[in-house]
Amino acid sequence: MDTLDIAGHFPRINWAANLFLNNLGPAFTNTPDGHIETDIAGAASVAGLMLLRATNVDLAKYTPGDVILADVYDGQKKLLDFMANVGYTMGIDPTTGWSTPIPPERQPLFATLQLMQRLERPLYEACSQAGLAKDYCPYVAALAAMKLVAAGASLNLLDADVGKGLAFYYIVAGSKTVPHPLEE
Repeated sequence: MDTLDIAGHFPRINWAANLFLNNLGPAFTNTPDGHIETDIAGAASVAGLMLLRATNVDLAKYTPGDVILADVYDGQKKLLDFMANVGYTMGIDPTTGWSTPIPPERQPLFATLQLMQRLERPLYEACSQAGLAKDYCPYVAALAAMKLVAAGASLNLLDADVGKGLAFYYIVAGSKTVPHPLEE
């Protein structure tokens, strides 16, 4: 991931993020109005999962749901810097909120493992449709998460700091949670 051209590929990252967002909302959460917290957590957890999958760790020897201490810090830092930058362009203050505790009433409807299992394949499909290599998938999911944070704030559905706190927490959770094997 060190040699990725994020700026040069941003139009396709944005396109893929929009395609990926079609997998979220009321149909994803099976709720009449959707659940923005679950959507943000889902996009962020699968972004973190992409960081974990990019390591050399043999995930097959672990049980799905196990916590693993893979070295993904550099990837997390790059992804969070990207999120802060795109958030800024969306009118979201990049200097606050990333460590905001998630109130009980703002918790997602599904666990991290469930979010990743349901969204990994749609993320790969969105990236493929946009002509992006898998190395760009974390950025696609992270951009989708930030679009949801910005939409939640502009529609007064969710405080931006709570949204950023959700995104940060679930990127870390996704990058530390052993996923189910990806079905071919």
